[in-house]
Amino acid sequence: MPEMVHGGRRFSFAIRSSGRARRVSIRILRSGEVELVVPRRCSKDSALRFLSQKAGWVLRMLDDRGRRAGAEPPPWPAGLRTWSLVPWRGLQRELVIEPVEEGNPEVRFDGVFAVLSPPDSTPEDVSAALRSWMRDTLASEAGSLAERYAGILGLPAPRVRVREMRTLWGSCGSTGVITVNWHLAFLPAEALEYTVAHEVCHLRVRGHGRNFWSLLESVMPDYGRAKLLLGGGPPR
Repeated sequence: MPEMVHGGRRFSFAIRSSGRARRVSIRILRSGEVELVVPRRCSKDSALRFLSQKAGWVLRMLDDRGRRAGAEPPPWPAGLRTWSLVPWRGLQRELVIEPVEEGNPEVRFDGVFAVLSPPDSTPEDVSAALRSWMRDTLASEAGSLAERYAGILGLPAPRVRVREMRTLWGSCGSTGVITVNWHLAFLPAEALEYTVAHEVCHLRVRGHGRNFWSLLESVMPDYGRAKLLLGGGPPR
């Protein structure tokens, strides 16, 4: 597949000849692939010049797609019981429910989820306890990552919160508060680290220009691999 370099960044694309197209156009497919649509009577060189002129726009679209939570989280199991499978960190983890005499359901994790559950607990109580544990764990990890990356940049540690977001994996508000999507709990840990590093870099550079990506690469050189976990474009 051919590639194009723009501003030090590289992206691959496919060329599709079309007898119905009246002009050259660029499509960003749902898969994240870039497609250059070329009318039959248009020369390849002319089409490539058009793509080169629009390369900045293509990279912005790929970046935006990488920040959007397009993938649906895995289905949450109903009627949780011992040996149910629960999604966490990109894998389906086994669940063991251990009876205790009293108290609220308590979650422990060591490769397998164990929920210490009193006799009157319902599957909904177990589910709520697991979700709460995941959110709290994600918030703690995101806070530690934000502190570490902010320290690398010589910035104070930002406030981090975890929320369910419909369209974004993460955001950095005008007040400097970083928000991460709790659905990151269902992806490998590298996805959370990339999201946090990305948003921390926005504390210094707001847009997605060359300076931003250079800054991100300076603090997370292999960010491209983690970015792919979010459905973004190809790595640099």
